[in-house]
Order: sequence, then structure tokens, then C-alpha cells
Amino acid sequence: MPIYPISKVKRKATGNKFVSQIKNPKERKKYLGSLYAVADYAAVNPDFGTLVDLKNRVLKAHENGQIVILDWVANHTGWDHPWIKKHPDFYTHNEKGEITDPLNDDGTSKDWQDVSDLNYNNKMMRVMTFMIKGMPLTYSGQEYGLKHRMKFFEKDLIDRTNGNDFEFYTKLGRLKNNNPALNGGKHPASYQRLQVDNKKVLVFKRVKNGKEIIFIGNMSGKKQQFKLKIKGVYRDYFTGKNVDLSGKINIPAWGYYVLIK
Repeated sequence: MPIYPISKVKRKATGNKFVSQIKNPKERKKYLGSLYAVADYAAVNPDFGTLVDLKNRVLKAHENGQIVILDWVANHTGWDHPWIKKHPDFYTHNEKGEITDPLNDDGTSKDWQDVSDLNYNNKMMRVMTFMIKGMPLTYSGQEYGLKHRMKFFEKDLIDRTNGNDFEFYTKLGRLKNNNPALNGGKHPASYQRLQVDNKKVLVFKRVKNGKEIIFIGNMSGKKQQFKLKIKGVYRDYFTGKNVDLSGKINIPAWGYYVLIK
């Protein structure tokens, strides 16, 4: 189960009600909400301890040859998560421009009104999950372009017809499997955030065994320009074109570079 703080905004109670709809203050305190309505991925639920407690536990586990895996909720966040204000473009919006809870294919709610839906339609977000530390999360049938929710209590098959993004995921998987700069596990590649003069642009470097990968991502829905302190010419993995990091660099809305040297 997730160890993060639980969102207070739109917190659910018994009977598909919101806690805010309960008038009795003592009654409201009874409801903890869903552990999957995360208020902050960078914090720890105070009911479980502190961030220092977590780090000490992880260190002790590593000393004993154990690996700690945190339950990270990749599909949505709570309504008071910092991303709501800092990065609203991360979320799914309706025709009115409002952030929505997770919806069915016909636009109706899945009754998960206590969470806001993260939008993975842009490829930059998908690429980044393969570049960061750890293992990327790929949903069942995602590489085939599966568009419906799998049945929970019945046998349901995935149509293994290659969709529009099949080659995209194949290429991502090949890079993850064959380039040590993306290694995880007990002997992971190094990870270093690189300084950039634009807060809308994320840049980090992964290195191992002489192999180096630099990821550059525009974390906004607008074209950005930026400059890095590092220099050099790299090859973009997806386009095959050379990218010179000297001087000002332009990157389109939600654009990305996966640079290899």
C-alpha cells in the first residue's frame, strides 16, 4: 500500500460521500480516505512516521541485502497534490478546461472523484518513465494501443495487433535493455540533474560503463528555449540527428530529446 499523505480535498467517506459533506466534526475524523489519493509523492504519511524514518528503514534493508519497493500511484493524484497548481498540464482536462477525475471511454466518471487523472497521451511523459531511475511502468496492452479497461472478474484477452505506438515502445524497450546507462537494480547507472536556465525544462544525465544518456524534456504545453552549462554534440536516439548543446536550444511543447554519446 502507498505510504504517502492522503489528500484532504474531496476525501471519500462511506456511501460514496465526501468527508466535507459530513456535518459532525467527530464523525469526519473517522474517515481516512483512500491511500491511493496521494497528496504528495515526496512526503510520508505522518501515521507511518517521517521521511527520516523511511530513509533509515531503507538503509537498514539494504544492509541486509533487501530491496524496498514503494507503491507509487502512476494513474492519478489527490486534488491537493502540488502538481495541480505547479503543473496542471500533467492532467486530463474536459472541454471547459477543468481537470477531471478518471473517466470511462464514454466520458462518465469511474466513481473515483477523490482523485485527479494524470494524462499520458503526450509521449514525453512516457519516454521519461523509461529514462528515470527504476523500472518503467507499462500497463497491460499499452504497447498494442489497448483502449478499454480490462475485465476484473472475467477472462479478458489483449488484442495483440500492433498499434500506432508499437514501434515506439519497442525502441524504448530496446534502449532500456541494451544500454547500461539505464540500468537499475543492485548496480544502477548514476543519475544527475543538470543545471538549466529554464524551470520548464527538465534535464538529467545517466552514466554507466562508459555509456552516457542525457534526457531533456519540456514539462509544459508551450515552446521553450534554454541553455545548458555542458557542451558537446550528441545523437538523438529517436531521430538519429545530431544535437549541439552549445548556445540556446529550442524545444517544442511537451518535446523531448534522448541524447546518446
